[in-house]
Amino acid sequence: MKSSKGKDNASSLFGIKKIPGDNQIRNLLDPIPAATIFGSFQQVYQWLKKPGVIKKFFYLDEEILIALDGTEYFSSKKISCPHCNCRNPRNGTTTYFHGCVTPIVVSPEQKQVINLEPEFIKKQDGQQKQDCENAAVKRWLDKNHQKKYGYPVTLLGDDLYSRQPICELALKQGYNFIFVCLETSHKTLYEWREFLEKSGEVKTALRFVLCNGRGL
Repeated sequence: MKSSKGKDNASSLFGIKKIPGDNQIRNLLDPIPAATIFGSFQQVYQWLKKPGVIKKFFYLDEEILIALDGTEYFSSKKISCPHCNCRNPRNGTTTYFHGCVTPIVVSPEQKQVINLEPEFIKKQDGQQKQDCENAAVKRWLDKNHQKKYGYPVTLLGDDLYSRQPICELALKQGYNFIFVCLETSHKTLYEWREFLEKSGEVKTALRFVLCNGRGL
């Protein structure tokens, strides 16, 4: 922006006269734990809660929906740190990577989302064992009780989360949840469902809502 218009947001908004280069920014920020700014996520959430913005995200029975999903934000075959997870494919190479679980408040009726405090997928201090998304989401649940958000919360997640330990922990922490259950990983559940369907015990409930004044 500075090369094309003569100024940039750093100078016009924050009064910064000289922007440090990439290496200097890394030198300054790398030693600072990411958790240092985690409080900002909850602070923003509380700011949005006061003017009623959060209520615009209500769905189902005046609950908020928090979608959980894992993502990878760093990958390298050359650069690594003690907290990196690694992949060792058959070609003999090693790929080092970092990921995180990113909880966000979502609603089918809103185009925007609200980011919440993430949980990093990385080797924990003093451990050699690889970390994983399941372990990370358990840590997130341990740190974040439903009461923190001030409203009933339903968690959304893929098949990776529909395991008994995570479901039990979610209930213990006050959450409802809707997790995908694939037949390939929940064979017994589908066998029960098939049995109940044949026994006439499965009931189907339809709920109609209005979208832009029109019935769905």
